Amino acid sequence: MIVFRWAVLAAWLASGQTAFAQVPPEDPRSVDRASASALRPAAQREPVDENTYVVGPGDYFAVAVHLQGAELEHVPVTPEGDLVLPRIGAVPVAGKSLAEAKRAVTDALAESYRNVQIDVVLATVRTIQVHVTGQVVNPGTYSASALDVVSTLIDLAGGLTPNAGQRNIELHKPENTIRRVDLVRYRNAGDPEANPAVMDATSIRVPFEGEMVYCLGAVEQPGHYELVPGDDIQSLIEIAGGLVEGARRDSAEFREFVSDYDTRHAIICLDDLAVGERKLGPGDQVYIRYEHEGYRQVETVWITGEGIEHPGPFGISEGSVRLLDVIERAGGFTEDASFVEARMIRTTGVEKEDREFERLKVIPVQDMSKTEYQYFKAKSRERKGQVVVDFEALVAGDESQNLLLRREDRIFVPTTRTTVTVTGAVASPGLVTYLSERKASYYIERAGGYSSDAERGKTRVIKASTGEWEPARGAGYIVPGDEIWVPEQEDRDWWRLTRETVSFIASVAAIYLVFDQATR
Repeated sequence: MIVFRWAVLAAWLASGQTAFAQVPPEDPRSVDRASASALRPAAQREPVDENTYVVGPGDYFAVAVHLQGAELEHVPVTPEGDLVLPRIGAVPVAGKSLAEAKRAVTDALAESYRNVQIDVVLATVRTIQVHVTGQVVNPGTYSASALDVVSTLIDLAGGLTPNAGQRNIELHKPENTIRRVDLVRYRNAGDPEANPAVMDATSIRVPFEGEMVYCLGAVEQPGHYELVPGDDIQSLIEIAGGLVEGARRDSAEFREFVSDYDTRHAIICLDDLAVGERKLGPGDQVYIRYEHEGYRQVETVWITGEGIEHPGPFGISEGSVRLLDVIERAGGFTEDASFVEARMIRTTGVEKEDREFERLKVIPVQDMSKTEYQYFKAKSRERKGQVVVDFEALVAGDESQNLLLRREDRIFVPTTRTTVTVTGAVASPGLVTYLSERKASYYIERAGGYSSDAERGKTRVIKASTGEWEPARGAGYIVPGDEIWVPEQEDRDWWRLTRETVSFIASVAAIYLVFDQATR
């Protein structure tokens, strides 16, 4: 039967019919269709799956009814979604799968032609216009076959820009439905569902690259990958190409951020993970160990922040790579990098428990001695694992600041802020534009001045470089990123204070009278 159908279709093509040529003209910005076909994966040139292909206006069907000779009709699906057959009428087919549409047409013909062989074949796939927007080289509207996949349209638009995301691409369809496209999963894990056909799509939007997660060690393609909603450890390993031979499944290391600088880790068995367990967040990392002897944990440092040209993970040989070596590999600092606020955090070897601090955490402040309170306050402000580095001196060539790196070190370089934060008891707390060689009083004035309940004498400056609290009068010139805090006056119970004062005066007067009587 299949051979016969294709023979009918071949005979019809040889007959010189011209209906197949009735396709919309191509967009002038489209590349040559023959060239475009070479870019398409082989799967697109395989026979259409009649159970998944959805029929729409513009598709052409070849319909053959075998009486004394084959009567062949080449019929388009109308804009209203019908297939109009001679002597039969309109048969609704749009929105049906190809298998359902062929069955509907066959059933309609069978009512008029009994005991006759009927063949229905999809002869030409419709051409549609798709808008390609966002992070592509040439955004615009392109002609495409309904069977073209999303990556083909992106190729037609000149490909992705350097900052394009590949895992959160949006395929917009009628009725405001959106399907997410994951080209990394399609390419690395071989999942065709992650790169669907455009069908009746109206547009494709390519966003900027988003937050990252990392899969390192014994996987086919270790590195960083864009995070998408629902990602877990298992899906991350899949898009990293899966485990390589010799990978250990019983002791993968999972490290996740619990704050901007701090992480916690766990050793997990991959076979014990349930589907959807261990969801990933921005910056999370998965390390897969090797079985073979001599395995060493991947030695990696991380550079983050907008003050670095190419942030990300970098492999090191512990004990031989210095801070500037890795910064140079990351493309160096950007023009607006903030050396004042740059930080280096050491995450290994700093887990030692501070028993005294833990003890003080459960003691009320009023029950602490003066020394205990000062220690507790200092420890509370301490940034765990922070390594003292003067980045300004480092850039100026001070080799004493060019420290040897250890695995899991984290370097954070933000961009220079152009504002100073003023908070607390001022008229308009918020961000004030920075001006050089200005003291705290200038920024307080720009924030509307002190409020009526301000405790002016206790105004403090929180330095961006050290996090230290300094009295405003001795803080000198303010620098970008500094924060000025003005506390409120403590509430006073004036009636109680008056009563206590009167009581005190009365007591003094009574003592005086007793003393006066005794000395006469």
